[in-house]
Amino acid sequence: MRLNRSTNGNMSTPIRHDILTMIREEFALFASHYGLIIAQTGDDPLIPEQGRSRRASIDSFASDLSTRTVSPYKGLTQFFAFKYTANPEKDGRVHHGSAYRMPGEDAIALHGGVGLQSRLSSTSVYTATDARYTPTGLPPEDIGARCCHTITTLANGQNVLCGGRGSPSAPMKDCWLQTGSKWERVQDMPEPRYRHRTASVVLPDNQYGIVVFGGKTSATKVAIDCILWDRKNGWQKLRSLAKDPMPRFGASFVRLGFNHGLLFGGMRHDGVICQGLWRWRLTIRDNVVAGITFKPSTALDTSAGIWPWLSRLGASYSVIRNELLVIGGVAKHGCIPKDYEILSILGSFSAFGEFEREMELRVACVSPRKDPNVPRPFLIGHSTHRTASDEETTLVVGGGATCFSFGAYWNPGCWLLYYFEAGDVTPWGLVKPAARKALPSSQPAPKEGSMRPLTSVECVSLCSEEDLNGILHKGIPKILTCLEIGPCISEWTPAYLLSKIPPSKSIVIHAAPSRNMNFQRKDFAYTTVSFHNFIQQLETNPNAHLYLRSISSTKPTLESRNTDPKGIRRKRITTRK
Repeated sequence: MRLNRSTNGNMSTPIRHDILTMIREEFALFASHYGLIIAQTGDDPLIPEQGRSRRASIDSFASDLSTRTVSPYKGLTQFFAFKYTANPEKDGRVHHGSAYRMPGEDAIALHGGVGLQSRLSSTSVYTATDARYTPTGLPPEDIGARCCHTITTLANGQNVLCGGRGSPSAPMKDCWLQTGSKWERVQDMPEPRYRHRTASVVLPDNQYGIVVFGGKTSATKVAIDCILWDRKNGWQKLRSLAKDPMPRFGASFVRLGFNHGLLFGGMRHDGVICQGLWRWRLTIRDNVVAGITFKPSTALDTSAGIWPWLSRLGASYSVIRNELLVIGGVAKHGCIPKDYEILSILGSFSAFGEFEREMELRVACVSPRKDPNVPRPFLIGHSTHRTASDEETTLVVGGGATCFSFGAYWNPGCWLLYYFEAGDVTPWGLVKPAARKALPSSQPAPKEGSMRPLTSVECVSLCSEEDLNGILHKGIPKILTCLEIGPCISEWTPAYLLSKIPPSKSIVIHAAPSRNMNFQRKDFAYTTVSFHNFIQQLETNPNAHLYLRSISSTKPTLESRNTDPKGIRRKRITTRK
């Protein structure tokens, strides 16, 4: 990594925003492999030297590590173990998705995230390996591919999906509610958010809702407001009734009761992981939500040795046997050492009922037992969710990252984290979804799920400009027939096109496995071929399903309708799929 200085002493190359928009855990992994070397020719130091205190010395840091490894509570937290099940083939390879419980079932679903090729709109389902279960009521394709979103289970069993993003510059604000097997779109958030955190709450008048904290509203902006949703009232901004924690994204926003919990970790807009512990409580007065109260906590000061590894970006959490487990992520020092990847917080959670009373919490390391042949989980971009079974178990699914020149990695299976002193448990695994059968043409599509009833579209002929304006005004889809689009339909034969475009002309096409190309699932590949090869495939290969969006050599997204390659007269082209 290199920094340049201009002749006037200023930095000539500022930090690029595209680096700041990466998935931050991936950049932490990448940076952990490197050091920063600064070279200069001037007399003034490029970065002013700062005196190092005893606390910042290498010896002090080594002493800290020694202190952490002899935590007096560590021996009490070694009662956890992993059960591992490998996923079939390359299924389940996804990171930064969202896990949730299937309504009425002891099954966990993982929706969306970043897959092997692109962001996904599909859902993977996991359940006990000895269970016979056919997934139903999965999120429909209409929800669209996304990552860094949340799906939160309410106290009444409903699930709420909020936000997420496509690319870092394409955040989403749509929200969806699942009731039973039915998904429906509900009120959009006031602004787009991704990498936010949510907690379910119980509200007056038998209403159930979620609190949304933090997140990013764009590639460079962090959300400031804390917001509340319920089905009856939609979204509302929560008034802060005390001190405000630093705005952040990817934090640990933990619910430990109907309307209260803990907040720690997360990253500020400038890339610094937030330190400190906060308590939060939704304040209700006279059956009306008055706001949200945040209060700094010193409950963990006695565990100062382990403090650097508590505040994290991208961690998940679960509760097993009244122990709050903080799982994975990255910390302020970068990659978290193996011994500290999972931390246990124990203490007086019952004191939450008395908000003014300080808690007494202890933190210890957790090293789950596992067989020697079981792989170590990669706890970046993963998702966790507590199962609904009698055993207090938590499922770890998904996970992975792209570490630039060091390659990409996805977790190859799932891990069931359980309290082994309670006895053995059945491992969980991925349910292979059954292929959907095509519906007979006479049979209407079901009203629930991802398929919609088919609607016929009328074919019409335009006789005047008024006819077209009438169609546009009604806003109902029509198929326009008998249109005059010029002589291109007769002149642009394969021979004519090949004679006008040089063999060296390269184009980017969409190559799909079938005639039905879905731009939400992105079930196609971008392929670079010569234009001549493209035409020849269309002529000779009946199984070639190709789509050419544009062959403009300047601005294809802006001028594809008006600009043709040199040598072809300007006439509209229709590309066959």
